Amino acid sequence: MFAVSHKTVFVLDRSPYFAQSCNQPIEYDVLRSKGSGIIPAAPITKSLWTCCIDALQEYLRIVMDIYPREKQVKLTEGISFFTNHPDGKLCKTILTKLSLVGPPKKEDDGFSVLHGLSAAVNCLREPTVQQTWKMESSGQAVKNRGRIILLTHIKNQSQMQKLEAYVQEEITQMNMSDGSDLLPIHECELVVVHSIPLDQEIRLNDRPLRELGPVLRA
Repeated sequence: MFAVSHKTVFVLDRSPYFAQSCNQPIEYDVLRSKGSGIIPAAPITKSLWTCCIDALQEYLRIVMDIYPREKQVKLTEGISFFTNHPDGKLCKTILTKLSLVGPPKKEDDGFSVLHGLSAAVNCLREPTVQQTWKMESSGQAVKNRGRIILLTHIKNQSQMQKLEAYVQEEITQMNMSDGSDLLPIHECELVVVHSIPLDQEIRLNDRPLRELGPVLRA
Protein backbone atom coordinates (compact mmCIF):
# COMPACT_ATOMS: atom_id res chain seq x y z
CA MET A 1 0.00 0.00 0.00
CA PHE A 2 2.78 2.45 0.91
CA ALA A 3 5.14 3.06 -2.02
CA VAL A 4 8.73 4.30 -1.79
CA SER A 5 7.44 7.80 -2.57
CA HIS A 6 5.33 7.82 0.61
CA LYS A 7 8.36 8.99 2.62
CA THR A 8 11.18 11.21 1.35
CA VAL A 9 14.07 12.39 3.52
CA PHE A 10 16.35 15.14 2.20
CA VAL A 11 19.94 15.30 3.43
CA LEU A 12 21.70 18.63 2.84
CA ASP A 13 25.49 18.86 2.80
CA ARG A 14 26.67 21.87 4.86
CA SER A 15 30.38 21.38 4.30
CA PRO A 16 32.51 24.43 3.33
CA TYR A 17 32.30 23.35 -0.32
CA PHE A 18 28.72 24.65 -0.47
CA ALA A 19 29.69 28.12 0.74
CA GLN A 20 31.29 28.88 -2.64
CA SER A 21 29.61 30.66 -5.52
CA CYS A 22 27.62 28.72 -8.10
CA ASN A 23 29.19 31.01 -10.78
CA GLN A 24 25.79 31.85 -12.27
CA PRO A 25 25.29 35.66 -12.21
CA ILE A 26 21.85 36.96 -11.24
CA GLU A 27 20.31 39.52 -13.60
CA TYR A 28 19.24 42.41 -11.38
CA ASP A 29 20.59 45.72 -12.79
CA VAL A 30 17.37 47.70 -13.29
CA LEU A 31 19.34 50.77 -14.44
CA ARG A 32 20.80 49.03 -17.49
CA SER A 33 18.19 50.55 -19.81
CA LYS A 34 18.57 54.10 -18.41
CA GLY A 35 21.21 55.12 -20.91
CA SER A 36 24.96 55.64 -20.94
CA GLY A 37 27.09 57.18 -18.22
CA ILE A 38 25.95 54.81 -15.48
CA ILE A 39 28.48 52.42 -14.00
CA PRO A 40 27.04 48.88 -14.07
CA ALA A 41 26.62 47.18 -10.75
CA ALA A 42 28.92 44.31 -9.80
CA PRO A 43 27.56 40.84 -10.54
CA ILE A 44 25.83 38.88 -7.78
CA THR A 45 25.82 35.10 -7.59
CA LYS A 46 24.16 32.59 -5.30
CA SER A 47 26.11 30.11 -3.22
CA LEU A 48 25.77 26.40 -3.94
CA TRP A 49 23.92 26.14 -0.61
CA THR A 50 21.32 28.67 -1.77
CA CYS A 51 20.90 26.78 -5.05
CA CYS A 52 20.23 23.57 -3.12
CA ILE A 53 17.64 25.35 -0.96
CA ASP A 54 15.97 26.71 -4.11
CA ALA A 55 15.82 23.20 -5.59
CA LEU A 56 14.40 21.78 -2.36
CA GLN A 57 11.76 24.49 -2.17
CA GLU A 58 10.65 23.88 -5.76
CA TYR A 59 10.45 20.12 -5.14
CA LEU A 60 8.27 20.69 -2.07
CA ARG A 61 6.02 23.11 -3.93
CA ILE A 62 5.34 20.58 -6.70
CA VAL A 63 4.84 17.61 -4.37
CA MET A 64 2.52 19.51 -2.04
CA ASP A 65 0.47 20.80 -4.98
CA ILE A 66 -0.07 17.30 -6.36
CA TYR A 67 -0.09 15.26 -3.13
CA PRO A 68 -1.10 17.65 -0.32
CA ARG A 69 -1.75 14.85 2.18
CA GLU A 70 -0.40 11.53 0.90
CA LYS A 71 3.34 12.22 0.77
CA GLN A 72 5.68 12.77 3.71
CA VAL A 73 8.89 14.77 3.45
CA LYS A 74 11.63 15.19 6.04
CA LEU A 75 14.76 17.27 6.07
CA THR A 76 17.87 16.35 8.01
CA GLU A 77 21.02 18.35 8.56
CA GLY A 78 21.67 17.69 12.19
CA ILE A 79 17.98 18.60 12.62
CA SER A 80 14.95 16.69 11.50
CA PHE A 81 11.25 17.36 11.63
CA PHE A 82 8.13 15.96 10.10
CA THR A 83 6.46 17.15 7.02
CA ASN A 84 2.98 17.02 5.76
CA HIS A 85 1.34 20.38 6.31
CA PRO A 86 -2.09 20.20 4.62
CA ASP A 87 -2.55 23.95 5.24
CA GLY A 88 0.19 24.71 2.70
CA LYS A 89 2.80 25.96 5.18
CA LEU A 90 5.38 23.23 4.61
CA CYS A 91 7.85 25.39 2.67
CA LYS A 92 7.55 28.19 5.23
CA THR A 93 8.17 25.76 8.09
CA ILE A 94 11.28 24.29 6.46
CA LEU A 95 12.73 27.69 5.56
CA THR A 96 12.19 28.84 9.14
CA LYS A 97 14.07 25.81 10.45
CA LEU A 98 16.89 26.33 7.95
CA SER A 99 17.23 29.98 8.96
CA LEU A 100 18.03 28.78 12.48
CA VAL A 101 20.74 26.46 11.14
CA GLY A 102 22.31 29.08 8.90
CA PRO A 103 24.44 28.68 5.76
CA PRO A 104 27.65 26.63 5.66
CA LYS A 105 30.87 28.25 6.82
CA LYS A 106 33.90 28.71 4.60
CA GLU A 107 36.17 27.14 7.20
CA ASP A 108 35.94 23.50 8.20
CA ASP A 109 33.49 23.03 11.09
CA GLY A 110 33.72 19.23 11.30
CA PHE A 111 30.49 18.59 9.42
CA SER A 112 30.10 15.07 8.05
CA VAL A 113 27.40 14.08 5.60
CA LEU A 114 27.49 10.59 7.14
CA HIS A 115 25.77 11.94 10.24
CA GLY A 116 22.97 13.23 8.04
CA LEU A 117 22.63 9.89 6.27
CA SER A 118 22.44 8.06 9.58
CA ALA A 119 19.71 10.44 10.75
CA ALA A 120 17.88 9.96 7.45
CA VAL A 121 17.79 6.17 7.84
CA ASN A 122 16.43 6.60 11.35
CA CYS A 123 13.79 9.02 10.03
CA LEU A 124 12.54 6.38 7.60
CA ARG A 125 11.90 4.04 10.52
CA GLU A 126 9.45 6.46 12.13
CA PRO A 127 5.85 5.57 11.22
CA THR A 128 3.80 8.23 9.49
CA VAL A 129 0.25 9.11 10.51
CA GLN A 130 -1.08 7.03 7.62
CA GLN A 131 1.03 4.02 8.56
CA THR A 132 0.00 4.23 12.21
CA TRP A 133 -3.68 4.44 11.27
CA LYS A 134 -3.35 1.47 8.92
CA MET A 135 -1.67 -0.70 11.57
CA GLU A 136 -4.18 0.24 14.27
CA SER A 137 -7.21 -0.30 12.05
CA SER A 138 -6.06 -3.60 10.53
CA GLY A 139 -4.01 -4.99 13.40
CA GLN A 140 -1.29 -5.92 10.92
CA ALA A 141 2.19 -4.66 10.13
CA VAL A 142 2.80 -2.53 7.05
CA LYS A 143 5.60 -2.57 4.52
CA ASN A 144 7.83 0.38 5.29
CA ARG A 145 9.35 1.97 2.19
CA GLY A 146 11.05 5.30 1.65
CA ARG A 147 13.53 7.42 -0.26
CA ILE A 148 16.63 9.37 0.76
CA ILE A 149 17.73 12.27 -1.46
CA LEU A 150 21.26 13.49 -0.72
CA LEU A 151 22.40 16.86 -2.08
CA THR A 152 26.18 16.78 -1.91
CA HIS A 153 29.42 16.92 -3.91
CA ILE A 154 31.00 13.63 -4.98
CA LYS A 155 34.74 13.70 -5.66
CA ASN A 156 34.96 10.34 -7.42
CA GLN A 157 33.27 7.00 -7.91
CA SER A 158 35.05 5.53 -4.90
CA GLN A 159 33.45 8.08 -2.59
CA MET A 160 30.07 7.29 -4.11
CA GLN A 161 30.50 3.60 -3.37
CA LYS A 162 31.48 4.38 0.24
CA LEU A 163 28.30 6.41 0.73
CA GLU A 164 26.19 3.59 -0.69
CA ALA A 165 27.91 1.02 1.53
CA TYR A 166 27.43 3.25 4.58
CA VAL A 167 23.68 3.60 3.99
CA GLN A 168 23.33 -0.12 3.40
CA GLU A 169 25.14 -0.90 6.66
CA GLU A 170 23.07 1.65 8.59
CA ILE A 171 19.84 0.07 7.33
CA THR A 172 21.06 -3.40 8.27
CA GLN A 173 22.10 -2.34 11.76
CA MET A 174 18.96 -0.32 12.49
CA ASN A 175 16.70 -3.11 11.24
CA MET A 176 18.38 -5.39 13.76
CA SER A 177 18.03 -2.95 16.67
CA ASP A 178 15.15 -2.85 19.11
CA GLY A 179 12.52 -0.14 18.98
CA SER A 180 8.87 -0.89 19.54
CA ASP A 181 7.83 2.51 18.17
CA LEU A 182 9.93 2.20 15.01
CA LEU A 183 9.42 0.20 11.83
CA PRO A 184 11.96 -1.92 9.97
CA ILE A 185 12.87 -0.63 6.52
CA HIS A 186 11.71 -3.02 3.81
CA GLU A 187 12.72 -0.94 0.79
CA CYS A 188 14.84 2.19 0.36
CA GLU A 189 15.97 4.29 -2.58
CA LEU A 190 19.10 6.42 -2.29
CA VAL A 191 19.27 9.29 -4.78
CA VAL A 192 22.47 11.36 -4.83
CA VAL A 193 22.37 14.81 -6.43
CA HIS A 194 25.92 15.81 -7.41
CA SER A 195 26.20 19.60 -7.01
CA ILE A 196 28.98 21.66 -8.63
CA PRO A 197 29.46 25.29 -9.75
CA LEU A 198 28.70 26.29 -13.32
CA ASP A 199 31.44 25.49 -15.87
CA GLN A 200 33.13 22.98 -13.56
CA GLU A 201 33.90 19.59 -15.05
CA ILE A 202 31.41 16.85 -14.20
CA ARG A 203 33.37 13.74 -13.27
CA LEU A 204 30.41 11.46 -12.64
CA ASN A 205 27.85 10.11 -15.08
CA ASP A 206 24.12 9.79 -14.53
CA ARG A 207 22.95 6.21 -14.17
CA PRO A 208 19.68 4.47 -13.37
CA LEU A 209 18.94 3.01 -9.95
CA ARG A 210 20.38 -0.43 -9.38
CA GLU A 211 19.92 -3.06 -6.70
CA LEU A 212 22.60 -2.97 -4.00
CA GLY A 213 20.97 -5.54 -1.75
CA PRO A 214 17.61 -6.90 -0.65
CA VAL A 215 16.53 -3.50 0.71
CA LEU A 216 18.60 -0.72 -0.93
CA ARG A 217 18.58 0.70 -4.46
CA ALA A 218 20.89 3.52 -5.47
